[in-house]
Amino acid sequence: FSAFLTLRDPEDPAARVIETALLREEAQTLRVNGETVDAVHSTRSGDVIVISRPPYQFDAAPRGQAIGDAPFFGQHGFLPGLVDLRRNINMRVPLLAAGPGIPVGRVVRGVRMIDLAPTIAHALGIPAPARAQGRVLVELFGATR
Repeated sequence: FSAFLTLRDPEDPAARVIETALLREEAQTLRVNGETVDAVHSTRSGDVIVISRPPYQFDAAPRGQAIGDAPFFGQHGFLPGLVDLRRNINMRVPLLAAGPGIPVGRVVRGVRMIDLAPTIAHALGIPAPARAQGRVLVELFGATR
C-alpha cells in the first residue's frame, strides 16, 4: 500500500495523488459521506483497489507514465463527493427533470447517479433493474406518486 500512497507528481510534489488504497473486501463496504459504496466490479477488480484524487487517473496517463493529470472529469474511479474548488474539481452535476407528476421548481438534494435507473423505472411504472443499487427519488414527484 505504501508504494501507492506515497506516489507523487514530479511537477507538484505536494499534491496528494492517491486518495486511498483498499483490500477488495474493504472496497465492497466503503463508507462515503455516511453511505456504503460498493467500489468493486464483479469481474474486473483485483485484490487491491487504488483510488486516485482528481485530476489524477491511471487510464489516461501519457505513454511511459504510471499516472497522469487528466484535464477532464466525470469518468469512473473517483470517490463521490470529492471537491477541490481551487483546482476546479467538483464531481457533482445537476440533474434536471420535467414531466407529468414532477412539480416545477422542485429541488431534491443528495441525488446520486445510481438513483437514476430506479427513479426512471418508477416514473415509467416498470420494475427497477435487478442490480440497481440506488433508490427511487420519491421526493422528486408530486403528492400523487
